[in-house]
Amino acid sequence: MTLIGAVTDTQDGELTGDSLVWTSNLVGEPLGTGEGPFSVQLPLGKHMLTLTATDSDGNTNSRTVKVWVKDEL
Repeated sequence: MTLIGAVTDTQDGELTGDSLVWTSNLVGEPLGTGEGPFSVQLPLGKHMLTLTATDSDGNTNSRTVKVWVKDEL
């Protein structure tokens, strides 16, 4: 799976690098940081993939999508 995201803050402009963190509810550590694109291998299951952005004031906001990784038939 390829992850890519874009975040803009009204005061800071475009957020990049360590200010963006990708996580999954089924993986114990972050999937990556930054806007991507980068590829990840996810284990089987119903994932809630979240991109969390943090601005220079420490404010955060997140967006989540549901992804179901299953065996091929």
